[in-house]
Amino acid sequence: MTSSEVFIYSDGACRGNPGPASYGVVFYNAQGQVLGELSHFIGDGLTNNIAEYEGILAGLRYALSQGWLQVVLHSDSELAIRQLNGQYKMKNEKLRSYFQEIQSLTSKFASCRFVHVQRERNRMADNLANNALDKRKK
Repeated sequence: MTSSEVFIYSDGACRGNPGPASYGVVFYNAQGQVLGELSHFIGDGLTNNIAEYEGILAGLRYALSQGWLQVVLHSDSELAIRQLNGQYKMKNEKLRSYFQEIQSLTSKFASCRFVHVQRERNRMADNLANNALDKRKK
């Protein structure tokens, strides 16, 4: 960990699977201070995995827009993190475009790592994602 690293915590939420979906993302500096938050309702009829990937993409895009070029992205999606780290093969065609876009974005960072965390360590992002679902336009 370097002092210039930004720590991204991302989570996707889906009620039903498929169903209405959203994501939440929190950004921290090395001292644990919150640098920013994102949350967004992304639509109906989506899967939890799509919501997870949407959150990861949003977090990486925002980090680049802020000029944060050393990032460690945390997610409680074992599937997404293991796919992004090359431990699992990408079998789902619907997720392949997300995977490819994330791979393209990672080349723009000086360093970018993906870390799986337990759900308990991702509560703030989870709360943001669920709040976005609760507040969606009905």
